[in-house]
Amino acid sequence: MILLLVLTLLAVAGMNTASMEFIMAGNHQSHSRAFVLSDAGIETAFTNSVMNPQPGWSETFTGTMANSDSFRAVAAPVFDIAGQPIATAASGSSVGAFNAWHFRIVSEGNSVRGSRAEHSQELFIIANGTGGLPPPITGPGGTPLAL
Repeated sequence: MILLLVLTLLAVAGMNTASMEFIMAGNHQSHSRAFVLSDAGIETAFTNSVMNPQPGWSETFTGTMANSDSFRAVAAPVFDIAGQPIATAASGSSVGAFNAWHFRIVSEGNSVRGSRAEHSQELFIIANGTGGLPPPITGPGGTPLAL
């Protein structure tokens, strides 16, 4: 009888361990999905954004997958303490000929099971150094161009 009790306790403990491992695997999969979605938001914003350094500009991108997982990414210029976009003059023999405009993309991925991941990516866009802010990048007919 005692042997039967010991075997029952071992079986129950084994079932609890297997159930916990199943839950942990599901949580890991959910977090991995949120991580990948956040990265997809960065890629979407980087590929499709106009990247306008004008004050007050930002651009938001969203996406939803078939299973309702989603991402939201925001691209915007980075400003200094005085509220001006950060433009760094290139060093070397081209000082004054080029500026590098600083942008930040922040993306959040959310899975259906409640996992959340956030990424940020910063980049510089090289523009002429004639002074002042460059106009938004446009194509034929004045339509904004994506980078």
